[in-house]
Amino acid sequence: MPLASRVTRKPSGVDTEPQGPSNADRSWSSISSRRAATQMKPSMRFLYSILLPRYLSSEDAKEVRAFKFVGEDRSLLYNYVLSPLCEVIIQWVPKWVHPNVLTLCGLLCNVISHLIVFWYCPSLTEPCPAWVWALTGIMVIAYSFFDNLDGKQARRLGLSSPLGLLIDHGCDSINVVVSIFSTAALFQYGAGLRTLAMLFMTSTQFFFATWDEYYRGEFILPYINGPNEGIFVVATVYLLSSLMGDYTSFWHVKETLPFIGGSFQRCDIALVLMLISAIPITLNHVYGVYSHLTKFGFGSQQKRMNTRTRDLHHAFSTAAPYCVGVILACLWVTFSPEGVAAQHPRLTIWFIGILFSYAVAMIQVAHVCDGDLAPSRWPCIVPVMMIACNCVLGLLSPDKRPPIHEPFLLVFVSTFALLSWLSMVISVLRDISEALSVPMWTVPLKVQASCRSGKKVAIH
Repeated sequence: MPLASRVTRKPSGVDTEPQGPSNADRSWSSISSRRAATQMKPSMRFLYSILLPRYLSSEDAKEVRAFKFVGEDRSLLYNYVLSPLCEVIIQWVPKWVHPNVLTLCGLLCNVISHLIVFWYCPSLTEPCPAWVWALTGIMVIAYSFFDNLDGKQARRLGLSSPLGLLIDHGCDSINVVVSIFSTAALFQYGAGLRTLAMLFMTSTQFFFATWDEYYRGEFILPYINGPNEGIFVVATVYLLSSLMGDYTSFWHVKETLPFIGGSFQRCDIALVLMLISAIPITLNHVYGVYSHLTKFGFGSQQKRMNTRTRDLHHAFSTAAPYCVGVILACLWVTFSPEGVAAQHPRLTIWFIGILFSYAVAMIQVAHVCDGDLAPSRWPCIVPVMMIACNCVLGLLSPDKRPPIHEPFLLVFVSTFALLSWLSMVISVLRDISEALSVPMWTVPLKVQASCRSGKKVAIH
């Protein structure tokens, strides 16, 4: 989520001092989960520990409670338009609405439009009615407003916590994948490298921004950035496309390149612009981490965010699984013996998107816990390696047939990735909610009572 000013404005309303309700006001979900776990039979308790393992140790819980967010959003659009407008809108939001509910509402807006686009454009090549793109543009704008309102609601109610930061970033990572589907369907990219390139250019910026935040301990958005200006550019493209009589013909008109000759389709302009922005932004994050770790020395004792040994080798080794996964996925889609991406384009993208969301979540959890980001804790690379190995064996075989039927393997690894992601999300949210003693989805009764009385009650 965009941030307005250093320290005082954070994603999902993360304040500099994490706060939570008293023990009497703890969320019912966290209390009931502990009771259920202790009352289970030994066999069921063992199964529960396997499916929903503990991600946070007692030391991690202490670090979560000590977490302080440092960030700044320098966006001109945010500071001069979106933030002032949301300050007015937030006055109309009931005080019994939890900030995290607003975060989910924002994600739901894009999920609804995603499902509608999927209905009309299952293979990312069919044309959609004009109203679909008008609705998609409106939903993207609504998502942007919800993404700003949740933080303001959190500070308004005194419910700021690292839990909100994780939920906010998690929803944003899912929104990256959802948005790629809609954009690829608008430009009719279909299955193949253009859709995959759009996904990786967007997700890579997100990944390295999170990676940068982990090592430098601060989250800075530039004057023009994707979460603000980028979102409204995309929404404008959707809305303008809905006003065109035949948007498919418009985006597929071939233009001639001046001076050098050749031609390109108008829809490819989006890829070029994304590439032009993705490369310098990603390199800036890498250089920022390099200069930061070089300045403070390798493994030196720094502030809280660098209390453990984190040098350049550590930094690049933690980014390696994602980079390897990107390369393997591109090679797999390009050289798949059975053309599985063309057969199941949406499942292919969702499979890769879930792994991306998992990787980002692991960085965020390590960040708020001040924990070590070990590549060995990233099982997300295993499914990609399985598919890549199967693909290579198929290409090397005389009949060019892989040992395992690729569509079947894709369904299997996608199911594995989804279950792993769900297990991680539920476990992490449960652990952090219990560590902070804060509710995930409901406003504590003490806060509601203080709102009705008009008094501002400090929550400790």
